[in-house]
Amino acid sequence: MTMFEKIKALFTNNILWKGVALVMAVMLWLIAVNIEDPVLAEDYLVPLQIIGMDALNQNDLVLLNEDALKSATIRIRVRATRKVLTTRLSKSNISAYIDMKNFTVVSPDKIGKELPIQIDFDIPQTLEAETEILKLTPSSVNVILDYYETKEVPVNIIISKKPAQGYVAGEAALDPSVINVSGAKSILDSIETINVEASLDGATEDYQDLLKPVVTDINDNDITNKVKLSALEVSANIPIYKQGRIPVKKPEIIGYAANGYTITNVKIDPEFIDVVGKTEEIEALKEIAIEPVSISGASSDQVFTRDVRDFLRPTNLNVKNGTPHEVTVTVFLEREITKTLSVESSTLAVIGDRNNATFDEEISVQLKGVERVMASIDDNGLSGSFNIENLEQGTHYVDVEFILPEGVTIVGETPQIKVIIGEAEEAETQPPTETNIPPTEEPSEPPEEEPSETPPEP
Repeated sequence: MTMFEKIKALFTNNILWKGVALVMAVMLWLIAVNIEDPVLAEDYLVPLQIIGMDALNQNDLVLLNEDALKSATIRIRVRATRKVLTTRLSKSNISAYIDMKNFTVVSPDKIGKELPIQIDFDIPQTLEAETEILKLTPSSVNVILDYYETKEVPVNIIISKKPAQGYVAGEAALDPSVINVSGAKSILDSIETINVEASLDGATEDYQDLLKPVVTDINDNDITNKVKLSALEVSANIPIYKQGRIPVKKPEIIGYAANGYTITNVKIDPEFIDVVGKTEEIEALKEIAIEPVSISGASSDQVFTRDVRDFLRPTNLNVKNGTPHEVTVTVFLEREITKTLSVESSTLAVIGDRNNATFDEEISVQLKGVERVMASIDDNGLSGSFNIENLEQGTHYVDVEFILPEGVTIVGETPQIKVIIGEAEEAETQPPTETNIPPTEEPSEPPEEEPSETPPEP
């Protein structure tokens, strides 16, 4: 038998038994390996990753629920040998993700709606042949997309505390005063304001600081972390002014009212203006002068409005915010009449001794005043007096002083009354009364008659 025949007989003789032996050997090997390094299934909890965001940005799209998705946890069940599971596979080299490049084109009716997306997994390439992914829980998630836009929003400053007593904050200068806000359209539409807050607690000098902008929605919720801002700081400069209250001077009245009418009052409202500025300028300003007003030909009350800022413009003073800067001037006009009255002298008060004096029974006086007041004055409605003290004997004309209502004047010269001072009468000697006669002794002889100085008639 040749060598070839011997080798051939080795593989072909009893081939059935040899096949059975090979199968049994493999099985024994598998049993031995499985006992030594068994195949197991294990769960891994990993965070959900989001890729392909650049594709969204390039198409002006934004993921509304990005924060919620990034906080999601995915359970991945993997089958592999114990050795692979324990020594080569871990949460650090296995991941679950969604790819947003599949949403580069979204129809308008899908905007703002929940759109499902399949979750994919990733393991090291060297372990792909030795592992099997059995299950992902959940296997998909929903994404919500919106259009990505940018809009300008003005910056508003909030003063949290006030300056010192007697001081007031001026208008704040903000830089920038407008901030570009970028983000989802639905979020931008809900933005109410961008606020910065400044505390002026007890300030007496100008305020300067860098402030953090806060974006709030219509419900006053802070949504700053949901958008992107073109500026993360705002420079605030707020002047601090001394405040003072300055009286308003009554304006000059130009012209004359219609014939028969007169000015009865001029009213200014308000009478004081609150101003702010440097202390020395406020102390130097004693009053605020406003432009003259004209009543030429007027026969009724006249009302004028004057802006005090016109007067303050050449100075460095300003009207305090929130207080009036306009003054209303009201010129009250009433019809004026004249009236002639006959006043009885007996109704007048006389200053001095009137026993030896006689007067006119009445005097005439002409008055002028507004019709409303003159209507209440009659002949007996005037109080007056005249002074006859130190008048010598003879005829005199004495001024009569009348007490007149406000707004009523005497037409012409001061009224006079004729006074005649007569010769003074000798006072009669009153006989002594019993109460004032001193006690005397009764004379024993009658007194002698004194000779008369008058010579007897021849």
